[in-house]
Amino acid sequence: MIVFNYEIIPHTEGTYFLKLNGDIVANYFYDLNSEFDSLIQVDVCSHCFYPGCSDHGFIEVVDFDPFIVWKEPLNSKYSSSNREFNPIECVSVGTIVWPKSKYNEFVSEITHLNRSTSNSFGLRAKAIDLFDVWRIEGSQVYSPGGFKKYEVEEIYQNRIGLYSMDLSEHDCERVFYEAANIFDNKMSEIEIIEVNDEMKPIIMIFDRPEYKEWKCLYLLNQEVLYSFSKGLVARIS
Repeated sequence: MIVFNYEIIPHTEGTYFLKLNGDIVANYFYDLNSEFDSLIQVDVCSHCFYPGCSDHGFIEVVDFDPFIVWKEPLNSKYSSSNREFNPIECVSVGTIVWPKSKYNEFVSEITHLNRSTSNSFGLRAKAIDLFDVWRIEGSQVYSPGGFKKYEVEEIYQNRIGLYSMDLSEHDCERVFYEAANIFDNKMSEIEIIEVNDEMKPIIMIFDRPEYKEWKCLYLLNQEVLYSFSKGLVARIS
């Protein structure tokens, strides 16, 4: 979901309803102060209304310039804290993409409400962050409303086919396999661009429990682009 508008509506005990594109995504929004690296608790405990007492309502903030991304906290880099970080409900069914200008406006408004915005822009994206966003999207298509932490390999194993206008199924399989195995933890250049008519999708299809299609990759000439969010793809180098 790309954020086009937001509302911060006073609620109870100093918290707020947070609406994105007209939908409530947090009932007890408090601030944007990160407690664990780039993890921020945007929907706090409904009993004491204070951040930190619960592991619910977390998002991970990642800077994919020119976008800020809120995503489900899937990365194993938090495992050393020996805690489970459960995302806010809206993030558990997808990824929230903020144009940076809109996010700057949002952070400024939070600051004017005398709330903390420490590290609210998160960390600069690495290849592993792009991989997480990509597999969240695949999991959402493969099992909507279900478990969202499927690995790409699990999604791939449960396909019933891959197709593209310009490639055979064998070539689609080869391109996908290669694309899924290039990620590492090193810093990489990542560019987010809009989908256009010159980009040809590679589509993975499922029958679980009903027919689903995931436009998992796009080809631009010989270049492979990763589906990032509706209408956006990512280039990695």
